[in-house]
Amino acid sequence: MSDISAGNVNVRVLRKFDLNTLLVLHTLLETQSVSQTALRMHVGQPAISHILKRLREQTADPLLIRQGRAYLLSAYAESLRQPLSDCLMQAQNLIATPAPFIPANARGEFHLAMPDLVEVALLPDLVKQIQREAPGLLLRVVATAPDDLEEALAKGRIDATIGHFPRPYASLVREHLFSARISCFFHPAQLQFSAPLDAKTIADHLHVSAHYAGSGSSLIDAWFKRQNLTRRVIVSTGSFLPITPLLSQLPAIALLPEVISHLLGDTLRSVPVNDDQLTLDIDLVWHPRNTLDPQHAYLRKKLRDVATRWVPVR
Repeated sequence: MSDISAGNVNVRVLRKFDLNTLLVLHTLLETQSVSQTALRMHVGQPAISHILKRLREQTADPLLIRQGRAYLLSAYAESLRQPLSDCLMQAQNLIATPAPFIPANARGEFHLAMPDLVEVALLPDLVKQIQREAPGLLLRVVATAPDDLEEALAKGRIDATIGHFPRPYASLVREHLFSARISCFFHPAQLQFSAPLDAKTIADHLHVSAHYAGSGSSLIDAWFKRQNLTRRVIVSTGSFLPITPLLSQLPAIALLPEVISHLLGDTLRSVPVNDDQLTLDIDLVWHPRNTLDPQHAYLRKKLRDVATRWVPVR
């Protein structure tokens, strides 16, 4: 039968030794004394003698050899002394309480998935804050399809994502960042409106659709459907950048979060939609294994801080 193993670790061999036994062996090798080992381990000498007997059987080596009233280490025991000490020190460092997170000393990358418009809205302030406090951290913004987010977070391809996610993610952690009212944007040379607009008026016009926050467009289509209306989308874009040029050339409208109006320039106008239900919830989502990670928690806080600028509705 082959040895049971996990990677290069021989489980069949190591399962014979628990951590306490290895600590006793380490102390025996350091003190070369059963009585001193018992004192350091706060146990009786008979217990140490019993463990030493078992260690001798398991290693097929005397380990400690009596000479007069003292013990000497066998050649094998001497060869174990430094490697065992190093191994226990590594184990201690591995399970020790992590040192406090100091942003200025942090190094690494943070992979963040968010749609184009949210990226433009949040990223400048986020990078500014991180460069001021944690210049050793690199932000990588990646595009990830909504259907792939759960797997990407589970496998660590991304560390977090921001957007509008109407579907539940039972295996993930979700935190609400802000809510944004949807307004109707248009170019005054093409169309003229007086506020506020109802659903029927909006549905009667041509639409430029932007996938600006994950599933934001599905929110709008569902809103129309509840009122037995449909809209005619003449172009759908994954970026907000073409919105202003398109609306300046077409008698069309775009339903977008009001909070990004300044990003679209001074040429467009907007009027509110006469329905409080048309509100876009923007959430931060991550895998629960990262919840207690200090660096991840720091970056989530920075995202939270930046998002406070974009909170017209809560």
